[in-house]
Amino acid sequence: MTGFGRATTQLGATGLVVEVNSVNRRNLEVVVAVPKEWQSFEKPLGDEVRSMLDRGRVTVSVQTQDMPDSSPGRIDEAGLSATLKTLREFADREGLDFSPDSALMFQIAWQHRVGPVLPDAEDARESVLGCIREALADLCAMRRREGAAMGADLESRVLKTITWIEEIRTETSGSVAKYRDLLFQRLRQSGLELDLDDERVLREIALFADRCDISEELTRLESHFEQFLACLGEDGTIGRKLEFLLQEIGRELNTVGAKANNIKISGRVVDAKSEFEKIREQIQNVE
Repeated sequence: MTGFGRATTQLGATGLVVEVNSVNRRNLEVVVAVPKEWQSFEKPLGDEVRSMLDRGRVTVSVQTQDMPDSSPGRIDEAGLSATLKTLREFADREGLDFSPDSALMFQIAWQHRVGPVLPDAEDARESVLGCIREALADLCAMRRREGAAMGADLESRVLKTITWIEEIRTETSGSVAKYRDLLFQRLRQSGLELDLDDERVLREIALFADRCDISEELTRLESHFEQFLACLGEDGTIGRKLEFLLQEIGRELNTVGAKANNIKISGRVVDAKSEFEKIREQIQNVE
């Protein structure tokens, strides 16, 4: 699921910006980018993400910036002197006049500007962790809104599929009787005069009834769909549970399709499988 969160705070003369964003991924992958002085934060920041999220590629960015009213920083005078010395020696070797004006001095000095020193990692720890928790709260709120829309879509697809399962159940209720009538009709057309109670006829009808009986599969499908809908209304992490139910639904649909004995049932199984694939794709992104 996708989401974005941002939080800011101030550490003395340094502004702190923490941004967290997530994109769809079946498993959880966390990438943390922090200033090199704060590399010790990579693990605790990653742990904060893992404590709240189970799926997605999550990127955490910790940035610092000078505050508008802060000191402009200082100049690395040793570095500035070394640069001027190098330029002067180069000019002497080339026989050039080296008389830097204020504009050149400003440019060279700006290159040797040293910003405010970041606070010690241990001193900044609580502020940084507080920021990522706030940013994660924003991200989770956005993901919940996306999840609500996704849940409504999944529910409508499941309800549609349930109506097709009900049609299949209705269609199968008279399938054995239809097959028996068709069998008798073909026997008569072939000129075979067999009694309706002939053991061979009854055995054939019994075998057909056993082969095409999908009552158990339909009952399990209805149960799985009922659990699926109930799961959509639960709080917390439900993605893995939905995946398991969807796997069982797919298995039962395949069995029903293999046992289908007329074109109507086959057609509804195809419709159900098509909707099933759309649901399966959506589920890959559910937390």
